[in-house]
Amino acid sequence: MSEAPHHGGLNPRPTWLLRNERARADAELDAAATEICARGWPLRCVSLEDFEGEDFVAQLRAMLGAATEAGAERIALAGGDGTMHAFVEAWAAVDRAKLALVPLPYGTGNDLCRSLARLELPAVQQLESALLDPPRPMDLVVVEGPERPRRWMINAATIGAATRATSAASSEAKDHMGWLAYVIEGLRQAEVEPWGLRAVVDGETAFEGEALFAAVANGRTAGGGWVVAPDAWLDDGCIDLRILGADTPLSGALLEQLWERLRGLAEPKAKADSAYRQLRGRRIELHFEPTQPCNLDGESFEANPLCFEVHARALAVVGSGAAPGFEGQPSD
Repeated sequence: MSEAPHHGGLNPRPTWLLRNERARADAELDAAATEICARGWPLRCVSLEDFEGEDFVAQLRAMLGAATEAGAERIALAGGDGTMHAFVEAWAAVDRAKLALVPLPYGTGNDLCRSLARLELPAVQQLESALLDPPRPMDLVVVEGPERPRRWMINAATIGAATRATSAASSEAKDHMGWLAYVIEGLRQAEVEPWGLRAVVDGETAFEGEALFAAVANGRTAGGGWVVAPDAWLDDGCIDLRILGADTPLSGALLEQLWERLRGLAEPKAKADSAYRQLRGRRIELHFEPTQPCNLDGESFEANPLCFEVHARALAVVGSGAAPGFEGQPSD
């Protein structure tokens, strides 16, 4: 039997690097992959073109099956939150493959990467972390609605004014301006009408009234860094629900947060934060009057009612260092 290769006392894990060709390209990532492979570390670069499938999720399913058979332990996936959402849909369809996800921030929003402290790492450190850092279990959320197939949520769903903003931002604007595209469209879409909302949390009605905006969150941010649930944890077995009531002027909350984000600040002001009603539970049902648009990990749709149910610690992910989105410690 041949001996396992030595890597200076390190123990890099077998990892496949997959780039979403539709996401933002980065020559530094290609150069970093070349450097990591030159060290003899077990990194394999693959393309979705290598796998058959009628759509992106089907190709990801084929890739996950092949990676599992080849002995891979981790999938380093370059893309944004929509790409990570597609990964989870594929992962759930292949008997929840025992592969850890390593999100790499090469999309527009990259909100999951914010919670995993992966946003600011240079490309070489991204890949070193992908192979070396311990995985952590994170929660996932199942989302169901009438006449709508069951879907998985990895980060957050926004409903109301912010959803119109993220949906209105064109792909060209996102490519050129990133999160700024969301902010600009948010300002343009500021004149919104209140709508009726009944929120049932763990079987009990917790809110009933008019709202301007709501967020159901697993992670802390949405729309490219907008803090929608500052107290959310990725591994606490709960979902956070934040509601902006219709009695709060937009200029005093929503637009202030958008403007603060425009100025480059990471956190909303306390007075804006206090405008929200915050709820938490394992199962949340939302009933709208009238039906409202929803943006789920970058995917826009309408359904009424909507049910969100947490699946605690369902997916292993690799963050970097003391990732702020986790309540617990990484596993070995």
